[in-house]
Amino acid sequence: HSFFKGVFPIMATPFRADESLDIDGFKKSIAFMAAAGAQGATITGVLGESNRMTDAERERLIGAAVEVAAAAAATTGEPFRVCVGTSHTGTAATVALSQ
Repeated sequence: HSFFKGVFPIMATPFRADESLDIDGFKKSIAFMAAAGAQGATITGVLGESNRMTDAERERLIGAAVEVAAAAAATTGEPFRVCVGTSHTGTAATVALSQ
C-alpha cells in the first residue's frame, strides 16, 4: 500500500490584489478537490508560488491545508493527504518547514 496513491492535484496559491494570501479562497479550493474525489493535494511548490511568500505565510498556508484535510477526512472517513513543497535557500530552513 502506497502512502501517495491516487490523484494529488498541484494547487495554485491564490493572492489578493494587495499580494496578501487569500486563505479563504485557498481553503475552498482544497475542499473542492477533496469533494471531487482527489486523494490529496500538492501545495507550496513552483505553481504554488512559494518563492513569493514569507516563511510565516508558507506556514499559514500549510496549516490551512492540514485543517481542511482533517475536516475532509472526518467527513469521508478516508484520508486526504497534503504533499508540501518545502524547498528553501538553506538546509536548516527546509528542515524547519518540513517538520
